[in-house]
Amino acid sequence: MRESTMPLDLPDGSERLLTPCLLLYPERVLHNLKQSIVIAGDASRLRPHVKTHKCPNIVQMALELGIRRHKCATLREAAMLAECGVEDVLIAYPMVGTNTARLAELVAA
Repeated sequence: MRESTMPLDLPDGSERLLTPCLLLYPERVLHNLKQSIVIAGDASRLRPHVKTHKCPNIVQMALELGIRRHKCATLREAAMLAECGVEDVLIAYPMVGTNTARLAELVAA
């Protein structure tokens, strides 16, 4: 396994954090998003899956870099993407039962 080229700096008081929790390092996220765009050749070729972070801040960073298409697994994630202004959302899980009505409401909004 390749070691990270960026050392991990834990914030003061991190020993008191309840786990699991998300520690966001914006500079690392930005670096990784930019590298993903370079590897893909263009931001329009990417469709990141929000399930790994579920974080509006990261979605906003992606949008600012031109990543407009996103993927999710739940209606809650789809709603969060919509609230962030994402217009192209792929829900990668079949909607059944009451979720179909909720999906229709979300699309109509």
